Amino acid sequence: MTTKNLGPCNVLNCEAKGVRFRRFTKYGLKGAKNSGTYEDCDYLEINDQLCPIHYLSIVQSRRNKSNNQKRKSQGFEDDDNIIEIDDIIEDVDTNNTEFKLSELLENLINDNQINLDNWSNIDVDVQEDVVLLSRNDFDCLTNKIKEMQIKVNQYENNKEYLNQFCNKFELLSDLLYVRQRNLNLDVELDPENFKNMIEQHEPELKGFFDELAHIFLSSKKSRDNKDSIENAKKSLVGFCYLCAYV
Repeated sequence: MTTKNLGPCNVLNCEAKGVRFRRFTKYGLKGAKNSGTYEDCDYLEINDQLCPIHYLSIVQSRRNKSNNQKRKSQGFEDDDNIIEIDDIIEDVDTNNTEFKLSELLENLINDNQINLDNWSNIDVDVQEDVVLLSRNDFDCLTNKIKEMQIKVNQYENNKEYLNQFCNKFELLSDLLYVRQRNLNLDVELDPENFKNMIEQHEPELKGFFDELAHIFLSSKKSRDNKDSIENAKKSLVGFCYLCAYV
């Protein structure tokens, strides 16, 4: 990896500041020559810095038009955030065409806190118009994507469960608060009666006390005697009342 692009823009008389500068790569040079935009700035050299305006007008002039037409034909709206291969390889050694996928991702994400070693065993060959993978690397990539999707699904399911749990606990707290503070009803400390009471007054809490017991009393061994488990459930009932007053 090279140092980050900090400017200034090497186009004459450009005073752009506080923007994301881009490196003028060999790919950019070839594109500029093909589109005819290099004639007005033929003093630019590989690794010079360009501001976004000049990068778009010099390097991506023709490509932006063709890509926008292609995206529109495919039903996509114009999007300045679409990632293209030049965006990923602009800060790596452009004398090479073969990279570790982790290198490209590191340059794209630009966050030292994220560990990308999981992608370091996939080799990518970046050509001008295509990105090549061996069959083994492709299989490895698809397996990793599959693993990621499984984790995403698990996360979404866990997030949905957590939201449902929080909503039910809030419902339980509101029910107990109303019974004690507004209706001045007696505290029900018997676990079985407590369970029946909350389910009778709020059908959405059906089975919720059993769920709480499973979560909070999971450390209780099957060999624990019945009295010990019953006392633990009474403590859980007390905890529910306590949370209602917080």
